[in-house]
Amino acid sequence: MRLFIGIDFPDYVTRHLSQLRGSLTYVRWYDPGTYHLTLNFIGEINDYDLLNDLDLTLEKISPPSFNLTIDKVNLFQTASNTQILWAGIHPSESLVHLRKKVKQILRQLEIKTQKQKFVPHITLGKGSYLPQEHIKQWLKHYNLLKIPDIEITHFSLFSSYPGKEQPNYIIEKNYPLSFQT
Repeated sequence: MRLFIGIDFPDYVTRHLSQLRGSLTYVRWYDPGTYHLTLNFIGEINDYDLLNDLDLTLEKISPPSFNLTIDKVNLFQTASNTQILWAGIHPSESLVHLRKKVKQILRQLEIKTQKQKFVPHITLGKGSYLPQEHIKQWLKHYNLLKIPDIEITHFSLFSSYPGKEQPNYIIEKNYPLSFQT
């Protein structure tokens, strides 16, 4: 099973972000049901005991709930000339703290993860060889994207399956965060 740990979003966030779909031609826009924030990509795990240990260990962490802010759009350019359009999430202390806790657990369980700089984002769509002038206009038009703060009350263990146009994600389990007083 191909796994990652992330955060899913309430409907009002996915509805807001889905309004960007179609705003740029030549882009394969992702279904709003796929919108999430990846904390750590794990990869293939088929060892039932390791999955059980992962689940039990994730249940034990419970940092306080927190708010996230989506505050921009941008794109990644891959070596193969694919442009990935995304909505950026402000990397709050609470978000970074949760990610560190998750990374500690993965290290404890000797689950290897990719070493990448953490750029919190939601992938919206992708395309190849997109006209640069159109990209610049799109970024300029939507760069002031602002969505009301999002209260994060849990994180999730997701499984990922390839799809024809985009991957399919299933939330295998949610792990609640503690409520702030």
